[in-house]
Amino acid sequence: MQTVRFAAVAALLLAVWAGASKSAPVPAPAQAKPWEYGEIQSKSVAPIAARAGGGVVQPAQQSIRWVTTDEEIETTSWEDLATKMKAPAAKKNASKAMDKMRVFDRLGADGWELVAHHRDFATGFDVWTFKRKGGKGS
Repeated sequence: MQTVRFAAVAALLLAVWAGASKSAPVPAPAQAKPWEYGEIQSKSVAPIAARAGGGVVQPAQQSIRWVTTDEEIETTSWEDLATKMKAPAAKKNASKAMDKMRVFDRLGADGWELVAHHRDFATGFDVWTFKRKGGKGS
């Protein structure tokens, strides 16, 4: 009698387990959208004659790049970068510092947050690193 009962319980458990294994899979939890990163690289180089102290002093040459996985913009001034990024127009006689702030304001309006800044003394670059949630469509 006990053998029959044991067999019945075992069969019942096996049926429940088999039915449970055929149920719909549990959906994976929603994953947060990944971060997108961007970087501004800026470098000013004084001409050799100006650095050596001889000859005519010329203004420093500037190189500024905005880089993401989707785009790369290279310019020679903050004003030009602001224009290419479609930042609001500058006030009349805006300084270079104001043009740089126009770029940073535009990035903020597009959801970018500044996460780091450093100066690489080996290359002469100032580097600003930005991130935003999930990219353009978020």
